[in-house]
Amino acid sequence: DMGAGQERFTWFSQGTPSIYDPVFPTALKHIYDNSSLDLDFELFNAFAPYSGRLNVDENDDMDATWQEIASAIGSDLASLRNAVLPLAACYSIADHSRSLLFALADGALPSNVGGGYNLRVLFRRAQYFLDTYGIDTTLGELCRVHASYLQREFPFSDEALDDVERILRVEGEK
Repeated sequence: DMGAGQERFTWFSQGTPSIYDPVFPTALKHIYDNSSLDLDFELFNAFAPYSGRLNVDENDDMDATWQEIASAIGSDLASLRNAVLPLAACYSIADHSRSLLFALADGALPSNVGGGYNLRVLFRRAQYFLDTYGIDTTLGELCRVHASYLQREFPFSDEALDDVERILRVEGEK
């Protein structure tokens, strides 16, 4: 393993502005189909080459950087954020739901300690985005979408998927 990340090869071979589009096609379609978001892919695509400048670990003034990027691509700041943030939320939901699928199907549980806490944070962040952007689906449904797409490589049993949905439902009730 050279540390490049398998999914990067998929991304590079597809030539898309983000890694999420070729890695999560069915989950993203499900998210888009179950939302009324007016996503501006053209503005996001113009933004994508600059997105690395928004690394919180390397940036002392995020607001100024957002403004610089908006100016560089000929957009106003409000339009840029209105294009980027909902799409970033969709990408996060797709990524987090797949992570939850694998971890929960392997027997991990959300909790208040250790790795279980990380699962709880992923669940809450994804659920927050679903609620904030009015996306009419559940994380359990998204896990089933992922499982169907990944079936050849990772054949999840119906029992495991039922357990995943049940765990996510209980976590949502908390």
